[in-house]
Amino acid sequence: MPDLSEEEYDALDGGKKNASLVSVNGGTLVMRVGSTLRNAADSGVFVVGGRFTMSGGTISGNTADWGGGV
Repeated sequence: MPDLSEEEYDALDGGKKNASLVSVNGGTLVMRVGSTLRNAADSGVFVVGGRFTMSGGTISGNTADWGGGV
């Protein structure tokens, strides 16, 4: 999983690997127009004690026993 602390991405594709695309643990993730999280064999975004704000973009094609998107 990439370190997103200083980076901006247009798209993250999980290739159906068994992991969340992004884990937020005590931090903040802001997803904006034009960004895409797709194809994780787990959650697109996994949040524990953090904050996720989605003001645009797409989360699709993710599968999980619980959730799938977020």
